[in-house]
Amino acid sequence: YEDAAANSTREFVERLSSQLATETDVQRCMSQLPAELVEPLQLRCDGYSYRDISEALEIAEGTAKTRVRSARAALAEALAKR
Repeated sequence: YEDAAANSTREFVERLSSQLATETDVQRCMSQLPAELVEPLQLRCDGYSYRDISEALEIAEGTAKTRVRSARAALAEALAKR
Protein backbone atom coordinates (compact mmCIF):
# COMPACT_ATOMS: atom_id res chain seq x y z
CA TYR A 1 0.00 0.00 0.00
CA GLU A 2 2.72 2.49 0.95
CA ASP A 3 4.67 1.90 -2.27
CA ALA A 4 1.57 2.31 -4.38
CA ALA A 5 0.65 5.53 -2.58
CA ALA A 6 4.18 6.92 -2.97
CA ASN A 7 4.10 6.11 -6.67
CA SER A 8 0.68 7.74 -6.90
CA THR A 9 2.01 10.95 -5.34
CA ARG A 10 5.05 11.02 -7.60
CA GLU A 11 2.87 10.36 -10.65
CA PHE A 12 0.46 13.10 -9.54
CA VAL A 13 3.23 15.70 -9.43
CA GLU A 14 4.69 14.51 -12.73
CA ARG A 15 1.26 14.59 -14.34
CA LEU A 16 0.67 18.12 -13.11
CA SER A 17 4.06 19.15 -14.37
CA SER A 18 3.60 17.66 -17.82
CA GLN A 19 -0.06 18.47 -18.38
CA LEU A 20 -0.66 21.73 -16.61
CA ALA A 21 2.64 23.45 -16.12
CA THR A 22 6.37 23.39 -16.49
CA GLU A 23 8.55 22.26 -13.61
CA THR A 24 9.33 25.92 -12.98
CA ASP A 25 5.61 26.67 -12.61
CA VAL A 26 5.21 23.79 -10.16
CA GLN A 27 8.19 24.94 -8.10
CA ARG A 28 6.95 28.54 -8.07
CA CYS A 29 3.50 27.47 -6.91
CA MET A 30 4.96 25.14 -4.29
CA SER A 31 7.05 28.01 -2.93
CA GLN A 32 3.82 29.91 -2.26
CA LEU A 33 2.36 27.10 -0.14
CA PRO A 34 2.88 27.00 3.62
CA ALA A 35 5.89 24.97 4.74
CA GLU A 36 3.58 22.71 6.75
CA LEU A 37 2.15 21.50 3.44
CA VAL A 38 5.27 21.57 1.26
CA GLU A 39 7.45 19.49 3.55
CA PRO A 40 5.14 16.46 3.74
CA LEU A 41 4.43 16.59 -0.01
CA GLN A 42 8.13 16.77 -0.86
CA LEU A 43 8.92 13.87 1.46
CA ARG A 44 6.08 11.86 -0.09
CA CYS A 45 7.39 12.59 -3.59
CA ASP A 46 10.80 11.40 -2.40
CA GLY A 47 9.24 8.05 -1.53
CA TYR A 48 8.80 8.38 2.22
CA SER A 49 5.94 6.47 3.83
CA TYR A 50 3.35 8.35 5.84
CA ARG A 51 4.83 6.80 8.97
CA ASP A 52 8.30 8.08 8.02
CA ILE A 53 6.88 11.54 7.32
CA SER A 54 5.07 11.61 10.65
CA GLU A 55 8.24 10.64 12.48
CA ALA A 56 10.44 13.12 10.58
CA LEU A 57 8.04 16.01 11.14
CA GLU A 58 6.92 14.87 14.60
CA ILE A 59 3.23 14.83 13.67
CA ALA A 60 0.57 12.13 13.76
CA GLU A 61 0.42 9.79 10.76
CA GLY A 62 -3.13 10.92 10.02
CA THR A 63 -1.94 14.52 10.02
CA ALA A 64 0.78 13.61 7.52
CA LYS A 65 -1.82 12.09 5.21
CA THR A 66 -4.09 15.11 5.56
CA ARG A 67 -1.27 17.53 4.83
CA VAL A 68 -0.19 15.64 1.71
CA ARG A 69 -3.79 15.60 0.48
CA SER A 70 -4.18 19.31 1.28
CA ALA A 71 -0.89 20.12 -0.45
CA ARG A 72 -1.98 18.28 -3.60
CA ALA A 73 -5.25 20.21 -3.68
CA ALA A 74 -3.58 23.58 -2.99
CA LEU A 75 -0.94 22.94 -5.64
CA ALA A 76 -3.54 22.00 -8.23
CA GLU A 77 -5.54 25.13 -7.40
CA ALA A 78 -2.47 27.37 -7.57
CA LEU A 79 -1.48 25.90 -10.93
CA ALA A 80 -4.96 26.36 -12.31
CA LYS A 81 -4.83 30.06 -11.43
CA ARG A 82 -1.44 30.76 -13.00
